[in-house]
Amino acid sequence: EKVFGLKKDDVANIEEQSELPIINTVDDYIDPGFDENEDEELLGWMPPKIKRDHEPLYQGKSELPPSLKQAIKEFILATTIRRVREGQAIFNSMLIHVTRLTDVQHRVMEQVREYLNEIQNEIRHGSIDRGIYLEIEDIWKDSFANSIDHFKDLNLGNPSWQEIRNELKVSVASIVAREINGYAKEALEYKNNAAQGWNVIAVGGEKLSRGLVLHGLTISYFLRSSNMYDTLMQMGRWFGYKEKYIDVCRLYLSEELKRNFKAITNATNELRKDFDYMVEIGSKPSDFGIKIRSHPGLTVTSKTKMRSSD
Repeated sequence: EKVFGLKKDDVANIEEQSELPIINTVDDYIDPGFDENEDEELLGWMPPKIKRDHEPLYQGKSELPPSLKQAIKEFILATTIRRVREGQAIFNSMLIHVTRLTDVQHRVMEQVREYLNEIQNEIRHGSIDRGIYLEIEDIWKDSFANSIDHFKDLNLGNPSWQEIRNELKVSVASIVAREINGYAKEALEYKNNAAQGWNVIAVGGEKLSRGLVLHGLTISYFLRSSNMYDTLMQMGRWFGYKEKYIDVCRLYLSEELKRNFKAITNATNELRKDFDYMVEIGSKPSDFGIKIRSHPGLTVTSKTKMRSSD
């Protein structure tokens, strides 16, 4: 509710609530000119229909789409801002979750590492008045300064660009990329880096659904979809933010995913109100008749789990 807001519904007694200014919808993971309803297989970096041998290509090139490059730069900026505010010994994480196929995850990981290395080298050796420095300064001015102002009542701190720029070189050098799935040998090294802090970009899949925790999650790039309420709600924990740095958090996802999350947020809010009313009148679930709002493109859960429902 806090992230996606609520749509006004007089019947369900739901008041409208605005979404937070941290959501970015993306569509550049699919090449333009292809219709998923007509084309058997879409082309692009990460279209919905892929196989294990899929090569993630943006406009025919083995590179990340602009939206993911932007998200990585925002993670660098978010990490730097938090280090200026909170000190260097922090945990700060970015999640890239675009497919459950581990072979494709590995190819994405290689692209992420290559792009991160490019930025690290440019910041290490480049001039502060051109290139990547100016790109990150523009993100600070156009996006982060506004969101920090939106949350000014929380008194989280408003560092100057000069403070951020002075910390940028050390901050970006501290960032590592890790592949997180059932087959990857790499692991998240929070425990081993508790004293000095750890900043990680995690490219993940199924392992994340088995209780793995991303500490200090600030940036989520999230394309994997589902048509079931319960699965989407489980996915929602991958962009659960802490209030002390919510102004530097960002969520990237498709327009379809955003619509689905908004729909289940309203359905969950309505269900909670029904529970409260059931308790208020002293009723039991077997007598009350629990109902969940339906959606034309979504199901509550799998057909197997729905077998006892009407």
